[in-house]
Parts: sequence; C-alpha cells; structure tokens
Amino acid sequence: MDPSSSAGLTRGFQVALCTLTLTGFLELFCASKTVASLLKSKEGPSLYRACLRANLVNNLAIGPITYALATEFFVYKSDPDSGYSLIRSFTSALGLVVTHALGYHYAHSQMHRPQMYWAHKFHHAFAKHVTPSSANAVSVVEYAYAYMLPFVVGCAVCAPDERALLTAVAVISVNNLLIHTPALEVLPQQL
Repeated sequence: MDPSSSAGLTRGFQVALCTLTLTGFLELFCASKTVASLLKSKEGPSLYRACLRANLVNNLAIGPITYALATEFFVYKSDPDSGYSLIRSFTSALGLVVTHALGYHYAHSQMHRPQMYWAHKFHHAFAKHVTPSSANAVSVVEYAYAYMLPFVVGCAVCAPDERALLTAVAVISVNNLLIHTPALEVLPQQL
C-alpha cells in the first residue's frame, strides 16, 4: 500500500472516531431522555441497535475508505517550498461545503422519490425519536450517495488541501449532528 493511502486511511479513521465521540457525547448529555423514550417504544431496542450498527459501519468502514480515496486522488498536495496559502485553503473549504450542500440536497431530494425512497426509509424511522446518532443512521447506499459522494465530487471540483478538507468535514459533520439534537433547540432562548 502506498504510504499516502495509508495516511489517508488513518486520517479517515481519526475523523470517524471524532464523529463517533461527539455523537456519543451529544447522545449522553443532550439526548438521554429521547434515547430512553426510544428504548421504551415497541420497536425501540431493535431500532436503536440498528442505528448504532449503521453509525459504526458508515463511520468506520465507508467513511475512512472514502476519505483515503479522496485524499489520494483529489486533495491538493502543496510543494513544501511554496508555503501554505490561507486564502487558497479557505476558499477551497468554502467551495467544498457549498458543493457538498448542493450534492447532498440533490441526493436527498432523489431519495424522497418513490424509486429511491427504499434507500432513505431507515432514516425516517427516527422521525418520532430524533437522537444525535440518527444523524448517521442511514442505509449504506444513502451514506455513500448522499454523504460521501458529494465530498468526493467537492474534492474533485475544489482540490482542497487536507486542512481545507478537514475543516469542511468538521463543519458538515458537526452541523449534521446538531440538527439531529433537538434538545439543543432551547439554547438560543436560554442565551
């Protein structure tokens, strides 16, 4: 294996572990009542197990491989003699966030059509009990198509450096978790 591919895979696992850690933190400290309510429902225990399994498969299998491939083929590797460009990094991170948003929006709208709803149906099982872990509780097809493919396309279009890629991934992942943490909706009122 090429050392840069190995480094990309390692970094992909690090990103996955950060995502899973934040998910667990939000689940434990901001959504424990919602999780308890879910577990008390008829299908709750099996649904929650499926949710956790999807988080592990998506974040620890698909995510790191996608990250490694994107960094290997599309991430800009600057010449050490040319220095780091904050402006280039910022604009490519912003471009990646916008490209991902457009790609995700398109994929999500496609999965609400009858022909593709099967790939998105699992995520809607959490409509009544929205937990942070439901953010990544999606089918493998949805995770690859709506979550990962827009990152790969964004990397191909924007050629971000690795800092820009990590920044964009963090912005998107954290926001995905926050919008799946309804308990935090009261914060603006309390501030």
